[in-house]
Amino acid sequence: MPAPFDPVAYRYDADFTDTPLGRRQRELVYRYLEPLIRPGMRVLELNCGTGEDALWMATRGANVTATDISIGMLDVASEKAHSAGATITFQQLRLQDLSSLELPPGHPGFDLIFSNFDGLNCLPDLSFFPDAVARLLRPGGGAMVVLMNPICLMELVGFALRGRFKMAVQRLRRGGVAAHIGDGEAVRTWFHPVWKVKRAFGKRFRFRTIAAIGLTTPPTLMRNWYHRHQRLFRWLFPAEERLMGVFPFNRLGDHTLLHCLLKDDPQG
Repeated sequence: MPAPFDPVAYRYDADFTDTPLGRRQRELVYRYLEPLIRPGMRVLELNCGTGEDALWMATRGANVTATDISIGMLDVASEKAHSAGATITFQQLRLQDLSSLELPPGHPGFDLIFSNFDGLNCLPDLSFFPDAVARLLRPGGGAMVVLMNPICLMELVGFALRGRFKMAVQRLRRGGVAAHIGDGEAVRTWFHPVWKVKRAFGKRFRFRTIAAIGLTTPPTLMRNWYHRHQRLFRWLFPAEERLMGVFPFNRLGDHTLLHCLLKDDPQG
């Protein structure tokens, strides 16, 4: 099951995770994730990448099963967990195969299914996803997903001011965008609007949180600009944190975080 991220796994942390921009975006996600994590809870992470989030949750006492399509990413994540002395179960899994994933005998279901930073953007159609997630959750369990947004305020403004209008609206193209991830590799990426995600999840889930991740923090494409002007962006932090969960600003970030709980009545 070769994956485009295999060749770039060894340097993904240096390119994103360990950069000021990467740390800031993750910090914003953790503002919403941290209140949910408690010792002993069972978490299934999808597209775990290099295991940064899996390790963060495991060190807070969660029992984490972390999955990814990329063996390269899983190898890096496993080494990271071993070095930290953390117990995490790693498994190769394509998101498209989530519907066929079986719980071990006696498993009561996961308390939380978590997907951070763009994994769902690799799927052209999310219609199967809510049912696939629901069958793996315990009653009252929840899902938190973070995916790239079709309208990113910082990307629109930043590229438009530089006269790069095609780049400013690239996320709105039909048929997805070929996102380059380094080493000549590209991943087809689809940008799902919040209303469509809500409609897909609405039958099985009720929403608790919709928040912008990166409202005034720019996207990865503009990371050099962010790194050069960190003082300016730190000045914007308080406004970003106040507005990231407020409509309509919560629909204008680089990413959108959505947290929802399984309904007691599947018919809603």
